[in-house]
Amino acid sequence: MLFSLFLVILHFDIFSQHTSKNNYTGTWLTTTSWSPTWATPTTSISGYNITIYGYITVNGSLNFSGSGGDLFVNDTLVVQGDLSFGSNNNLTVYTGGVLIVRGNLTAGNKTDILANSYIVITGNFTASGSQTTFSSPISPSSVFIGGTVEPVDGNVTDCPGAPGYITNCNYGNIDQDLQNDPISSFVNTTCLVVPTAYNVTGGGSYCEDGSGVEVGLSSSQSGVHYHLKIGGVDTDSPVDGTGSAISFGNQATAGTYTVRAFDTTTFCASTMTGNITVTVNTLPPTTLIYHELEGN
Repeated sequence: MLFSLFLVILHFDIFSQHTSKNNYTGTWLTTTSWSPTWATPTTSISGYNITIYGYITVNGSLNFSGSGGDLFVNDTLVVQGDLSFGSNNNLTVYTGGVLIVRGNLTAGNKTDILANSYIVITGNFTASGSQTTFSSPISPSSVFIGGTVEPVDGNVTDCPGAPGYITNCNYGNIDQDLQNDPISSFVNTTCLVVPTAYNVTGGGSYCEDGSGVEVGLSSSQSGVHYHLKIGGVDTDSPVDGTGSAISFGNQATAGTYTVRAFDTTTFCASTMTGNITVTVNTLPPTTLIYHELEGN
């Protein structure tokens, strides 16, 4: 009897959690991504904890349910789909960790989400219970939410360090906020599809008293923002793609121009093909000629 009880306790201790390998890159459903080896990995987690070290990718959605089904991210976890938690499931992203959800994140009642580092959600965040918390104690917050937040109140997220709740958590304006954050380039490496590269058009030279020369793009995609840059800095607000050629208007500042495209749904970016140069030609100096009039 005691031996049987010992086996039950031993079984619970070994299999009540799974931990991915440290300094390792792999996919969730690969048995050797886990230490010790997880014989039958599943993306439907119930009643046990998951701890992430290394760089693990879930090629689809991930679901936690049942008491004790918590997720701890120490390194990098990329979910190419939705991430959902039932009641009493918790998510903690530790300092130095990164969680990228290329879909929606749903949290059940009494679910606590703590972001001590980056959480990037390209879709919506939904708290289905009144006792759900989503907090980020670091300042400025490293939480980026591309879609909506429901319900929108102070109980959903608590990210100190910025003037307002929405601005602080950086959702709704992820086009600008995420692109200006150091994590942007890494997030882009997790994209399955990036905006199509089109040719930058226009440019040339004009006289300094002119209105500049037109700069454009040979084509564009709907749902994509196009940023015209000079020296890596946006010249103005982005231009929406139309499915055909677009214009950034006349540009009067001398320099080399490039275009960066940003998909407003997937938050994936790419640089357009080529660049153009705008040159300002100075006007020749005015020469005054005096003629002496001969008097009679």
